[in-house]
Order: sequence, then structure tokens, then C-alpha cells
Amino acid sequence: MKGRFTVNPFNELRLTPSDIADLEALVGSILDANISRYEEFLFKEHCRIDANHWKLVKSRDNTKVYSERNYGSSRVGPQIPGASTDLPSLLCFGTAVGDLEDMMFGVVNPTLEAMRIKASYVDDISGAAVLSTITEPSFEEPFKSLVVKWMEFDLPFQSMGLVRNRDYIYAEATNVVHLSNGEKVGYHILHSVNFPETHDLPGRVRANTSICGIFRQVRANACEIYVTGLMDPGGDMIRKLMVPNMA
Repeated sequence: MKGRFTVNPFNELRLTPSDIADLEALVGSILDANISRYEEFLFKEHCRIDANHWKLVKSRDNTKVYSERNYGSSRVGPQIPGASTDLPSLLCFGTAVGDLEDMMFGVVNPTLEAMRIKASYVDDISGAAVLSTITEPSFEEPFKSLVVKWMEFDLPFQSMGLVRNRDYIYAEATNVVHLSNGEKVGYHILHSVNFPETHDLPGRVRANTSICGIFRQVRANACEIYVTGLMDPGGDMIRKLMVPNMA
């Protein structure tokens, strides 16, 4: 386990002030769009899932994962620049045990050691690295982080040479914000990015993703989970292998 997280496959990633400003602006725009969509879902749609728009693909405990039925021009979820438009958005909605602070401590992992600990529960991660830390949690803001990471996923049949593993370069951001009614929510954003230093690696296919999770405490020891996402792993067959494992 530990060896998978000790080798950074890239040269040092040195972000300029302009790079950092662009990343912060990107995260801000993704957050604004997703908070707006969540408030519409919460206040106008009253948390009802439209069965004509979403197809249930997986259910576990108190959460359900849906795939967009009719996707293309009327995109509901996030956008990935350069990705195929023939990709369904995914929606995960439900509740998890714990309060909002528990949830946020669970998603904040800005360091290599935190990544290593949390990845120990996931079998299909074959490598990961923190490429650049822009914002670390502080005593005043314990959930605020912005980090650039690399992660590689093992795929079934990869060892037989039938497919190549997929890897991702992405910005990961977390914090808490307030809805228009003053209610506090947490967020967790993962969005693909690229830099000259993060070149394609031999034997892997560079994939793309954009995911935003929003967490809201709905009662004592229970948090609502609302996650929208889009994954472009490269190829229809690979998509069928990876999407069911996203939940």
C-alpha cells in the first residue's frame, strides 16, 4: 500500500500566481453553479428525483446513484472541457450517518498521508500523489483546502493486457459555505486540470472527471448527500466498467 503513494511520476509542479488565480476562479465557478442547482433541487423540486430524467443504477444503504437518461445538449451536471458530449451525468442522493463536521473531516485529505489512509479502503487505486498544495486547512478554517493531485485506477483485465489503466490530474477543493437561506453546507469538488508538467504517462490513458458533492445536516447524526458528476474515462467499454463503481 505505502509504495503506491511514494513515487510522483512527474517533475515538480510549480504553479505561478496566475495558475493559482485561475484554479481558484475555476473552483469558484463550479461551486456557484452547483450551489445554484442544489438550491433549485432543494427549494423548488423539494428533493424529488425525476424518474423521466434519471435512471437508478445503484443503491447502497441510504444513498442511490442515478444516470441521466437523455443526455447531450441539455446538460444537467458539470462540464469537462474537451470531453465527449455523449456522456451521461451521474447523480448521487441520500443520507449518511454523522454530522456535517464528521462528513467534512472525511473528505478533507490535502496531504499524501491522508490520501494513503483513505485509499487503504479502496482496492482499485494503484497510485496517487499530491502534486501541489495551494490551500491547507487551518485552525480558523479546518475544512478549507485546494490541492492538485494525480491518481491512477486499476481496471479489470489490465493485468492481461486487454485494457490500460486510467489516470487523472485534478484539482480537489473543500470548504463550507452558506445557502441563500443562511444554512451551512459543505462541498467537495474534483475537477480535471492539466499542466505542461503533467504529461501523459506510458501505459495509461488520461481520463477526465468533474464531480461536486454538497453535504447538509438534516437532523441529529444525519447528513444529506447531493453529488453530481461526469466521468470521461475514454471509451464506451471502460465507461461501463468504471461507472458502476463510482458510488
